[in-house]
Parts: sequence; structure tokens; C-alpha cells
Amino acid sequence: MLRDRQELQSARAAKIQEELAVVRILEPGAADTSTVNIGTMVHVADEEGSPIAPLTILGAWDADLERRIFANGSDLAQRLLGCAEGDEVEIEGRTATITRIEAWKG
Repeated sequence: MLRDRQELQSARAAKIQEELAVVRILEPGAADTSTVNIGTMVHVADEEGSPIAPLTILGAWDADLERRIFANGSDLAQRLLGCAEGDEVEIEGRTATITRIEAWKG
């Protein structure tokens, strides 16, 4: 039983080391805002032009749905990444238009 536990702990440690190897630090305000990227805040408006609460795309460890911060691997983030101002996207089951992209400020 102890050997199984040790193997499980070793596997978890290896996974964490893999994740840490690819981590990059996001400098607040430094993201490229020509398109939606990791480290950007996206402002959108619905079909009638009414604004929808902005959302932010960050890494998996920074996700906080209550604050509308989405992990870059989430379905929503994957739909948004690479889009530019004026592009139409599906958010929360409705069509929205990206009105502004700004750098996440931290």
C-alpha cells in the first residue's frame, strides 16, 4: 500500500514539474492587444449593442469564474483566442461582437 502511495505521489510530482516547465509569467499590461491573447481583457456587446460584462483570458491557475477570468484552455477562451475587434463570437449562448481588447492590468 505504501509503495502504491509513493508511486501516486511521484506521478503527481512529475505532472507538476511538467506544468511548471511551461509556465510563463504574465506581466500586467504587456499583452499584445491586436487580437485576443492570454493576458487580455475582452469587452463585448450583444446583438442590440448592449455591453456584456468584460472577460479576461489568463492561465489555468488564475481562472476565477466569479470574476469572469477564464483559463486559456477553456472552451470560451479557445473560441476567443485570435479574434479581433469587430469579430462576432458566441458567449453565454448568444452572439456578441468584440468591441475592445485591452491588456489585463493585474
